[in-house]
Amino acid sequence: MLERLLLLSGKYPLDFISDISSIFPILIGLANYKVLSKSSKLILLFFGMYLLGDTWMIWLGLESKNNLFILNLYPLGGILLLTTVYFSAFDSVLTKRIITGLAVLSFLICLVNIKRLEADPIGSITYRLYIIILALLYFNKILSDMRIRNILIHNLFWISSGIIIYATGTFFISIFSKIIFNPSLVSDELFDTYWNINNILFLFLVTFSSIGIWFSKYEKGNLL
Repeated sequence: MLERLLLLSGKYPLDFISDISSIFPILIGLANYKVLSKSSKLILLFFGMYLLGDTWMIWLGLESKNNLFILNLYPLGGILLLTTVYFSAFDSVLTKRIITGLAVLSFLICLVNIKRLEADPIGSITYRLYIIILALLYFNKILSDMRIRNILIHNLFWISSGIIIYATGTFFISIFSKIIFNPSLVSDELFDTYWNINNILFLFLVTFSSIGIWFSKYEKGNLL
């Protein structure tokens, strides 16, 4: 199995780098855990989900077993964790109710449409739309409140920016995921192209979130 892992990681290095990249924000967070904000601590769980899921996917892949169901589980975990991250960041009762309503609706849509042996475009699209809305609502909040001294060292600014880049960049890939993940319709080369785009955008999310987690140490002094 180790030989097969080394062979595949050499053949698809970007896949392997993307799969293990979730460990970096986790390590940065653990190194600065005492000074992390609540949102940053919850983001560690978010990347922990991806690290465990991607590791499981690698193991199933080495066993030549279908692992698409793990991709279909990510939206469920992502909705729960990111809702928790952002919910406490809002003061408005109305906004919190909107977020709760959207979270419940999105979660149910993903749950109803979840599939075991094939890609689930509906759940993937719903998840990305929801987290884009979350990030945009937060951007609107910080622009309206004007309570951040320096937005460039604000943890959720970087995390939200990473979410926007990842979700918008992979949105159209999600729309056509049912075709992209069908080997009878798409060649291996074309699939690799689309999947590498997804990997690169996930690395942006990891990088931006790592920066945000690192800046959490300045959060208390950065609020007016």
